Amino acid sequence: MYKTCKLCSFIGEKDKFIKLTCKVCYNRIGREKYYAKTGRLPPPKLENNICTKCKIVQENFYRGKRCEKCFKEDKKQYDKSYQKENKDKVNKNNKNYKLKNKEKIKNKEKEYRIKNKEKVKKDRRSRLYKEYKRMKIKRIENPSLKIRDLLSASINHNLKKYGGSKNSYSILKFLPYSMKDLKNHLESLFEPWMNWNNWKKYNPETWKDNDQSTWVWNLDHIIPHSKFKYSSMQDEDFQKCWELSNLRPYSGKQNIIDGNRR
Repeated sequence: MYKTCKLCSFIGEKDKFIKLTCKVCYNRIGREKYYAKTGRLPPPKLENNICTKCKIVQENFYRGKRCEKCFKEDKKQYDKSYQKENKDKVNKNNKNYKLKNKEKIKNKEKEYRIKNKEKVKKDRRSRLYKEYKRMKIKRIENPSLKIRDLLSASINHNLKKYGGSKNSYSILKFLPYSMKDLKNHLESLFEPWMNWNNWKKYNPETWKDNDQSTWVWNLDHIIPHSKFKYSSMQDEDFQKCWELSNLRPYSGKQNIIDGNRR
């Protein structure tokens, strides 16, 4: 059965029509009503397959008569702004998706790691290096962080030496002062040439007795660390070793000369 469109006089089969108009006219009228209602301007008519954004002649078009590149750029920008404006909603949706698709995500990640072993290794090395650089900058900006790292490493080494362990506990839980307190204590004992930038390991090749700019200092135990034996951060020797009155900034060269004979 054939019909005739009342607007453009198109003659065609019944499935090409919606009511008394052909689908082309029906869609055109719908678009016109939409633009009239919203006040938006319709997209410009294309000539010679020109992208409405980059104005370059293209073969393949996506939504809004944009080329593939422009469409992807716009979508990326939209996704970014949407995520920023709807942070809580996006996080909630992501969390729900991960909970519902644990196995699926796990299998995909495993499959990706197997197929891209070299890339995964390279990305991991790059990520670790970036993290190292970030932490290095943070330690320079925040001496308290550097102090904490040094103390934690030194305490952990001595605990293992006598068969103990930190057991994943923070050293701050067992020290009777904060890192800020220790920082202020050390600064109060600084000699004129000392600062947080020359807190380094002693190197006899760079040290010059007549040039203070080459001098470095160490965090020193007045009663040497080696005199204390502790296998737990609750031991009495641990508290005596790391109490504020036993810690001081000390010349790196002199510290080596003195050793543990003090």
